[in-house]
Amino acid sequence: MWGIVQKDGDIYRFVPSVAPLKEKYRISDRYGYRTHPISGERQFHAGLDMAAVYAATVHAAASGTVTFAGETPGYGKTVVVTHRFGFQTRYAHLTLIYTRKGAKVEKGDVIGFVGSTGISTGNHLHYEVIKNQKRINPLNFIYGTK
Repeated sequence: MWGIVQKDGDIYRFVPSVAPLKEKYRISDRYGYRTHPISGERQFHAGLDMAAVYAATVHAAASGTVTFAGETPGYGKTVVVTHRFGFQTRYAHLTLIYTRKGAKVEKGDVIGFVGSTGISTGNHLHYEVIKNQKRINPLNFIYGTK
């Protein structure tokens, strides 16, 4: 995990290192090239899709500041949290946003609930990890996954 995540101090607190869903989920689509389930076109998928029950709680993967909480055409209801060390996390397709732009959140705080808003084929969380403006594989930042 970038060789910097530790279980103590600011690095652990402000670097995404836990799954944003604590309830049972299934990885329904991974980071990388795929055939888009709606358009049928081959394209790059820059996040991780985590299928879960409707309204499952979504938690901040690290402490930071909410820099976007609103709706976009593709992602539907979305939250973006900006963390230290050049990290951001994006949580999309929410049924309900449970925070606001400018709010300070701690790792584990509830920020929304799983839904299927925007361009979506069912209830899931689309989760992205962004480092210095580049979207990277979220599985590298969820402790205990491969």
